[in-house]
Amino acid sequence: MPKSKNPDEVVNWENLFPSCLRCNRKKNNREEKIINPCENEPREYLGIVNANRFRFKAIDSGGIGESTIDVIGLNDIRRVMVPRMEEWESLKERLMEIETDLKEEGFKKKYKNRLRKIMENCLPDMSYSATKATNLLNDDTYNEIKNILLESEQWTADLKKLEEDIEHIALRLV
Repeated sequence: MPKSKNPDEVVNWENLFPSCLRCNRKKNNREEKIINPCENEPREYLGIVNANRFRFKAIDSGGIGESTIDVIGLNDIRRVMVPRMEEWESLKERLMEIETDLKEEGFKKKYKNRLRKIMENCLPDMSYSATKATNLLNDDTYNEIKNILLESEQWTADLKKLEEDIEHIALRLV
């Protein structure tokens, strides 16, 4: 609840949530119910548009997803969608390099390490992680690299665990 309209809630822990300056300013004095990731699983409210994998779409029937998209501007092209796209394109370029190197040179530990770093970049504590995680898991290049590592018995427990963590935050394509 906005402190300007609910001054007594300023010190109520249930009303405090850390957010980036941009999101906090966007929310400002609005009182619409939005996703609280400490209480709500974002995957139940938000999906990613398949035709534009940087645009969020509400998937819940209660309106919380749509309200969240609107209130904090999750589909603001210049401020959010373009940075999401740029971060993903950087990872995609690195994935394509790994795939090329694996096909030309065969397995080398350094390629697995480079893939691990890309996967780590999709974890929850990273920027735009839900978008990057969704795109990674649905990317043909990533899946080709994974298949190469599986066939060469190099898809190890640590990569499997990373993928499970990524699956947990990835959104549905809609």
